[in-house]
Amino acid sequence: MDAHVCSYMGEKGTHICYNDAAPIEQAGHSAGVVRFFDNTYTQVATDFGAAGDLRGPDIHELNTPDWESGETFLQDIYEKRAMNLTEYDGPEDGYILDGCFQEIEIATKSVAFQWCALEHIPIWHTYTYLQHAGQKNYTTPITANGSYNGPWDWMHFNAVSKNEEGDYVISARHHNTIYKIAGNNNNLGLTPGEIVWRLGGKFSDFEMDFNFSRQHTVKFVSTGKEETVISFFNNAYDGLAYTAKYSDGQIVTLNNKTMVATLTHSYPDPLGELSVSQGSVQLQDNGNVVISWGNRAWFSEFTRAGKLLFHAKFGGGVESFRVWKFPWKGYPKWAPKLLAYAHNASAPLHAYVSWNGATEVKAWRFHVSESTSHGPWKTLATVPKAGFETFVNFTALAASQTSSDSPLERITAFPYMYATALDAAGYTLAHSAVTHAFIPNATISKKKCNETACHDLKWFEYDASWSLGHTVQRNHSAGIWALLMFIAAIELIAWVSLEWGWGNVMAVSQRWRGGKGSGRARDWDGAEKLPFFSRGADEEEDDEDLPGKVSYLKARPVIDRNPSGPSVQSGAGAPVKVSGMDV
Repeated sequence: MDAHVCSYMGEKGTHICYNDAAPIEQAGHSAGVVRFFDNTYTQVATDFGAAGDLRGPDIHELNTPDWESGETFLQDIYEKRAMNLTEYDGPEDGYILDGCFQEIEIATKSVAFQWCALEHIPIWHTYTYLQHAGQKNYTTPITANGSYNGPWDWMHFNAVSKNEEGDYVISARHHNTIYKIAGNNNNLGLTPGEIVWRLGGKFSDFEMDFNFSRQHTVKFVSTGKEETVISFFNNAYDGLAYTAKYSDGQIVTLNNKTMVATLTHSYPDPLGELSVSQGSVQLQDNGNVVISWGNRAWFSEFTRAGKLLFHAKFGGGVESFRVWKFPWKGYPKWAPKLLAYAHNASAPLHAYVSWNGATEVKAWRFHVSESTSHGPWKTLATVPKAGFETFVNFTALAASQTSSDSPLERITAFPYMYATALDAAGYTLAHSAVTHAFIPNATISKKKCNETACHDLKWFEYDASWSLGHTVQRNHSAGIWALLMFIAAIELIAWVSLEWGWGNVMAVSQRWRGGKGSGRARDWDGAEKLPFFSRGADEEEDDEDLPGKVSYLKARPVIDRNPSGPSVQSGAGAPVKVSGMDV
């Protein structure tokens, strides 16, 4: 959860990190591990699970301090502790969730700093009661009843941020409070872990001209001798009670001398709604503000002055805890995916191509071959990348061609195809695998296909169709015979098991699968496994030398390349400069 760009071991903003954790107890919190990935989406570090004497990290918080280069990261933990809760109208043998955070040194996986709320904050600071019959209207489901399987979530820790002075600011949702915590090297003369100040809640240290409640994602914006600036998402609602008409992102200036807190910027929900849970605020380097509206599943970008620049919503009924905007360049290890399709043998040929995670693709070049998947290859067309998946109608392209010698003029004569991903300078980034144009059979074509695609096909329907130049369909009579043979085989096995016993049946099956005298070894059903699309009888199994089968591993882009260098094909090495890119 909360995957985002982070720093790692001296490399600033070059990795993706996230908490891989499953909900536990009454939900609303979790325990798992932290994972780091480089820009090829290869995991480079994990096993940041339980550290010190606490259990694994929760999903709410994971960040590498902005002013560092990935030497440490911050994580939160929900630690279950046994406690007599009769004073709070709970069980004597009760349990409570302690809100903790840790700063972890990445190189050594050791704990650099640890803080837990129960050591510093009285329990009566909470606004959230235990669940029981008399207080159903004053609590939320994640609060629970204080049992072993439902420990009391009296604090609901959901954010921590660190400033350059080494102090921390944290968010306690069920306290409606933001706390500043003294770090190891604080210049305030305080014991590490001591509370410096409280903003909001029952015991705020600041005079305030605004309010907030049930907040998320607090962060330091700046820290000075006289003023501290923070940002956070104000939910103002928990499903039961609200403190504002709408949720908003807030930037607050705290005067460290006068102890006055001032709301300097408020970014209200564009639709005027309240978000019952989740949410985030992120300040961009250019001054813009990116906001996630939590369970409402939409997000926005504003200018610092408050002008709405962008607003979008996720589909499918999902929720979005946080939304981040970062510069990112991704170079996946896996190859691009290509599907070529035609409604029938005389219909227009189409292609769908994508490369999940690749950010530098600007165009796709398509190559075709007349006979075998080993070439020779002709360049069919080069088209600009269009969104996540680029769709191409080659017959429509052919109509715009003036040369009668173009492969587009004879598109149905080229059953094999692969695609090349090109960057802005025309360099080759990677190739897809070679594929055949898929053409559905007449029955499936009528029921589930149109001119551009098929929908909701099952695997056996693919198998019952054919790819251009390679028949893999089975006619109806063959299908009926296969079904009859299958039924006969089942009856035979049942009869043998009754006459001989099941152990003897297994012995027979072992001989059939490859025992002495059985000939070629086969699977239990006696069928040789075929690839998803069958090969022709004249094709070889080994296609490692295909021009279009160069994997991304063999053609990784060199970041410090020289676009003005020689335009020669270097095989499975450096990127290739492709001239004449007609995009």
